[in-house]
Amino acid sequence: GKEVIEEAKCGKCVFAGDFEGLAKIMKEYIEYPHEFDACGLNGRNFFKSNFTKEKYMERLLGILNNMIGERR
Repeated sequence: GKEVIEEAKCGKCVFAGDFEGLAKIMKEYIEYPHEFDACGLNGRNFFKSNFTKEKYMERLLGILNNMIGERR
């Protein structure tokens, strides 16, 4: 998840169990919400570019076509 969030520029991450780090990030979001305005839009755009049903089917068909091509 961390890699996706960083690539999409849609939020911040902490290591599992880092409740102090999570609290710090939550405080930043609350105190400086405008610094994170783009996070939601970035996340939505990243989703549309990578995780829609159409994108999944394109990747799956590519994998299947490669498998078929390797057997010929």
